[in-house]
Amino acid sequence: MAVPTSRRLSNLAILALLGCVAVYGVALGTRWGLRMDRQALPHGVSGPRWEHAHAALHVAIESLSVATMALVGGAAILVALRRGRRDLALAATVVLVGANATTAVLKPLLGLADAFGGDALRVKSAAFPSGHATAAMSLALCTVLVAPRSWRLWVAVCASMYAAAVGVALVALVWHQPSDVVGGFLIAVAWAAGVSSVIVSMRGRAARPQLGRRLLELAVWGGVSAATVGLVLVLLEPAIHFRHGLFAVAALIIAGLALVLPVALATVLGGGQARPRRVADQ
Repeated sequence: MAVPTSRRLSNLAILALLGCVAVYGVALGTRWGLRMDRQALPHGVSGPRWEHAHAALHVAIESLSVATMALVGGAAILVALRRGRRDLALAATVVLVGANATTAVLKPLLGLADAFGGDALRVKSAAFPSGHATAAMSLALCTVLVAPRSWRLWVAVCASMYAAAVGVALVALVWHQPSDVVGGFLIAVAWAAGVSSVIVSMRGRAARPQLGRRLLELAVWGGVSAATVGLVLVLLEPAIHFRHGLFAVAALIIAGLALVLPVALATVLGGGQARPRRVADQ
C-alpha cells in the first residue's frame, strides 16, 4: 500500500524538526561544532573581486524586508485565490507567520537560556536560528505550495536560488554562522511540510498506513539524512587545512540545502507534468 502524501509530508516535517534540534545541539553543545562554526566564517578576505561579491551579497540580503515579505507573500496568496484554493491561501499565510514568529521567539529564548552553554562562546550570540534564512526559505516554500502542479518544480528551482543567495550571503558577510542559517531553513521546512500535510489530509482521506510502514519510511528518510551528514563530516576535517576551506564547504552545504529543500517539498506534493485532477491534488 502506497504511503499517503500527507504522511510523507508529516514525516518531512518531523525530520526537519529533529534536524534543527541536532544542528543546535552539535553547533552549540560540542567543542567541535563551535570550532567548525567559527572557522567557517571568512576572515581577512580582501581584493576587488571580494568587494564586488560583497556588494552583490549585500543586495541579496537587503532585498529581504518586511515589504518584500508582504509583496511576495501577498502575491502567493492571490495566486492561490485565483486558482480557487482558499485552503492554500490560508496555508501560505500560516507558513509565513508561523515560521517567522517561531524564529523570532526562539532567537532570544535560546540566547537567554543557553541550554548547552555555548552561546556565549560564539562569534554571533543569540542568533540561532537565523531570521533572514527563515524568511527567505518560508517565501520560497510558499511559492512552491501555491504553484499549480505543472509549474511546481520550476517554481521550486527558481525560488530556491534566491534562498541560496541569501543563505550564503549571511555567512559570507558574517551576519550569521552556518548553523544559524541551516536552523532557519529547517524551521521553515517544518512549518511548510506540516501545514501541507494538514491541507492534503483534509482534501483526500487516504487509508492510514500501519505503524511499521511509517517507521520504515522514517528510517529511509533518516538513513539518507545520516549518509548526507556523514559525507559532510568527511569534507569538513580536510577543509580545515585550506585557507577559507571551511567557508567553501559551508557555502556549498547552505546552497545545496536551499536548492534541495523546496524541490523536496515540490516532489512530495507532486510536481511536474500535469495529471488528471483528483481530490487530493494540490
